[in-house]
Amino acid sequence: MSVSAVALLDAKILTTRQLYFWVEKGYLRPENPSPGSGRSLTFNGDEVRVAKVMAGLVGAGMSAASAALIARDREGGAAELRRLADLVEVGS
Repeated sequence: MSVSAVALLDAKILTTRQLYFWVEKGYLRPENPSPGSGRSLTFNGDEVRVAKVMAGLVGAGMSAASAALIARDREGGAAELRRLADLVEVGS
């Protein structure tokens, strides 16, 4: 299933600025990456999940880079989550 960038924006998952910044930084990976403005981006189901998780984490105050690691469940994501949990414990 492919979802267009417009559908992500219409669903209020993230803002236009977030979408293009996250694509530019490589946090989101469109199915049809192409340079230039005015391009029509589409995302597969996994990328939509990543966008939703990232949007929630960023909305809770996490950096986009950390949110991307956790949303993709990469090796660094688990370590980052543990680090953040330690910070919360220290701040309690």
